Amino acid sequence: MNRADDVFCFSLIGNFSREGIAGYDYKAFADALGADHFYLEPEIYAAMTSKQQFGANMAALDRFVAGNKTILVSTPESLMRLVNSTGGPTGLADEFNYLFQQYGLVLSSDGTRLVPKGITL
Repeated sequence: MNRADDVFCFSLIGNFSREGIAGYDYKAFADALGADHFYLEPEIYAAMTSKQQFGANMAALDRFVAGNKTILVSTPESLMRLVNSTGGPTGLADEFNYLFQQYGLVLSSDGTRLVPKGITL
């Protein structure tokens, strides 16, 4: 199978930025993998309300699941930021909660992907 055949067989979720980790770029990482991902230009995303941001993000997650894509996690478990500076959930935490509750997915034992409950990798 060549790379063109592999495009969009994966979806990618993860912290958009990794403070303190030089060279991390969620979009570039997704593009390098050929993975489907949720990305809006920062100025467009910033102009949206929190409700609009959440809705757009969850719609992308629905698309990933509907496409039967393997959902990879770009952020290693040890570096995941699940609580923001105000004590609320980060976007990644919201994504996990949504996928866990709506689709019964869980984090794989190696922390690299989301899988149906009962599947071990």
